[in-house]
Amino acid sequence: MNELWARLRQRPGPAVLMFVASLFANILGLASSLYVIQVLKRYVSYGVDATLATLTVGVILAIVFEFGFRWSRMKLAAVVSGRPDHELGIGAFGILATAQLGDLNKLAPGERREAVSSVEQVESGFSAPNLTALFDLPFSIIYVGAIYLFSPMLAGIVLAFLIFVATVGVLNQMAVRPFTRKLAEHQSVGHGLIGTTSTAAESVRAFGAAQKLIGDWSANLTAVQSLRRSLARRQGVVQSMTQSAQGLMGAAVIGVGATLVVKGELDVSMMIGANLLAARALQPITRFAQLSEALVKSRQALDRVRGLSALSVERGEGAALREYSGALELRDVSFTPPGAPGPLFEELTVKIEPGQVVALVGRNGAGKTTLMRMMAGLIGPDRGQILADGVDLRQIVPGWWRKQLVYLPQEPTFFNTTIRDNLKMLNPDLSDEALEALLERSGAARFVHETPNGLDTRITGDGLTLARGVRRRLAVARAMASGGRVVLFDEPTEGMDDEGVRQVYESLIQLARAGRTIVISSHDPQIIKGAQIMVDLDAKPKPTVTSLSKEPAGASKDWGAGARGRPPVKPKAAE
Repeated sequence: MNELWARLRQRPGPAVLMFVASLFANILGLASSLYVIQVLKRYVSYGVDATLATLTVGVILAIVFEFGFRWSRMKLAAVVSGRPDHELGIGAFGILATAQLGDLNKLAPGERREAVSSVEQVESGFSAPNLTALFDLPFSIIYVGAIYLFSPMLAGIVLAFLIFVATVGVLNQMAVRPFTRKLAEHQSVGHGLIGTTSTAAESVRAFGAAQKLIGDWSANLTAVQSLRRSLARRQGVVQSMTQSAQGLMGAAVIGVGATLVVKGELDVSMMIGANLLAARALQPITRFAQLSEALVKSRQALDRVRGLSALSVERGEGAALREYSGALELRDVSFTPPGAPGPLFEELTVKIEPGQVVALVGRNGAGKTTLMRMMAGLIGPDRGQILADGVDLRQIVPGWWRKQLVYLPQEPTFFNTTIRDNLKMLNPDLSDEALEALLERSGAARFVHETPNGLDTRITGDGLTLARGVRRRLAVARAMASGGRVVLFDEPTEGMDDEGVRQVYESLIQLARAGRTIVISSHDPQIIKGAQIMVDLDAKPKPTVTSLSKEPAGASKDWGAGARGRPPVKPKAAE
């Protein structure tokens, strides 16, 4: 209920109007019962047709106005929930898109998807029909009050049944919480199995994992179906109890009312009217009892969504250098991965002058990709500083810093939109002519030109459905689209054929001759030969930094030598 009050406080105007509309709708709801009483009293007793016509017109008008108030209330309920639902959805996705990678990686991909998709469940729980049902709850007392005017004894009977059904609803909410929580956990496991079977389809078949996955799916499905049956049984019991309560209440009202009629304390019309009013009084309570499961699920879904708020997000404010030369410095940088027995590297100090070329070398898992991510500002060091022109990256606006980078990750992924949109993400002002030039330089032009829609071809599956060489060529074009001063290439020739390797060399030469600062992670000896500084991350725990050459960057003839006819580059595992 806390969420309900929060939503009402956020939109006090519509909330007050909802209350007023509910009040009038429920007052007008008395009309049909009063109509029955008056028809039995006046028309049946005296047979005056004009009386029946007047009463009928009156009740029809009351029903029409009641419908109008309920329709208006439904529209107001949509207004009350509309903004919170929108803000919740935007907020959840926004946190997912801007959370710091170190925190985000603590959540499994399935948990992230589950948290964001839970927004729909929250919307369902606090939908306009459910809100209006909850608003009707306090107005049940109006009908009890009307019955009290006829007979305090009948009003007491009805009130007792209302309390009983409301108690059943509250107890049911408490009882279904562990079931819905377990159901959500098993559904999350099921989503993970579906994801594995879909994204790792080749591995499933190559390593004979189908039977194991089918077994896991069967066991999980059995648990899910068992929990659903339990919840369905509970809901069935609640519905049966509320229906039985309604029947017993009607019998009690008629039975006690009949004795009062015989005693002369009540007439038949009032007894029948009291029975109709009792049924109307019970309707909101019954609806509340039946909403138990939906309300519990929406509350737990809201907890999952709000769990994202515990993640730290990237700063939206900070410094932005007016002019950036391309200088980069790592000062006493250390990093220990979560759960690792020791540091990946520590006390790493490297000063990179504008236009210098630095090679990061080391075995798989030595920390090359991690160091690249640090320099890209995606994760932060445990200790030490990374400085751009003497300014700590932690003080710089991340959005500005990313525009200073020509960043090629080891395993590039793309956005599920057009090739044009992917390439222009950091530099939206690029013309199609500039994009074509980038595609030519990266070697991706042929692929794009052979697609039916060219730059308007939509990428699907995060680009993972593309051939690896094509994916890396497009990633090189996207990286160069920023026009940044610092080049960060993580294993740029990995998985490339000879032509692709040659184009990478040519791109690096052009970037170096343009005075860009270049940091390359690579096992490729041709690339390492072109570097001026080498950082060996195999030296533990403190990497060694070696000066290789004083030759101006880009003047080296080593890059590209042997590109033609060189043996294929063997793919290396991602760090």
